[in-house]
Amino acid sequence: MDVYYFGFHTTPAKINLGDLVPYLGYQNENVIKKTLANTTQLAKTIVRFPMRRHFKARFPYLNRRRLDEVVSTDTVFSSHMDISGFHCCQVFYGLASHMINVYGMRSKAEFPEVYMDFIRREGAPTALRRDNAKEEKSYKVIGINQTYVIEDQFSQPYNQQQNPVERHAIRWLKDHAKILMDRTGAPPDVWLQALTHLADIRNVTSHDSLRGKTPIAERHGDTPDISAFLQFRFWEKKVYFRQEINFPNTNERALPCTVPLRCHRRLLLVCRMLF
Repeated sequence: MDVYYFGFHTTPAKINLGDLVPYLGYQNENVIKKTLANTTQLAKTIVRFPMRRHFKARFPYLNRRRLDEVVSTDTVFSSHMDISGFHCCQVFYGLASHMINVYGMRSKAEFPEVYMDFIRREGAPTALRRDNAKEEKSYKVIGINQTYVIEDQFSQPYNQQQNPVERHAIRWLKDHAKILMDRTGAPPDVWLQALTHLADIRNVTSHDSLRGKTPIAERHGDTPDISAFLQFRFWEKKVYFRQEINFPNTNERALPCTVPLRCHRRLLLVCRMLF
């Protein structure tokens, strides 16, 4: 049986399914045909004579987790510098999982580095949708997308509705950050901590549009643990233990304020301490 597949070829390549039977455990050709339709074949063996060692990954796009969704992104600016020294932040929004990721930046020029952080932590999306800001369509960003096989998508000028991150993520973060900081009495210079905290909470809460699932479960398939959010509140005073202390002082110390962090793999109860 002959089938056609595209892969990286500009024209379909004709292959014989019978040739693939020994490679896939001698399963029948019908199973192999369906397998090719539901998988990718983005790498191949490179044979070179004389043979030599290689030190750089030949297929870097296979070294990163792949996200089966389009990710939309845009920049948020603030009139106050955050306590971490950031003047703006980059917001990423998954169109299928509805997951929100926030990364602080000192300037828009840091977008390529922040984009690489997103790929390392979350994975490489199928496409990156953004506006026509020069920092987001630079040669460095285009090169990243070429390296990791990510499609480039741009919204048309003066048509921000084509970039969903604005109405589905940024608008929600700004509105709720004002409410959160007003109710807790937090100062304006912790605006980035508030945005990150709200994004983490939204990622672990149920969404009706996701059939009751959480964005983290929709994207990564993991069941999130919310223990940290039930033990720590935003801008809450806490008492913590200090091991190295001079006698007769006590080991307990009052902490000005805390910001809950999403549970990590090993630390179930963690928070960011703001002195």
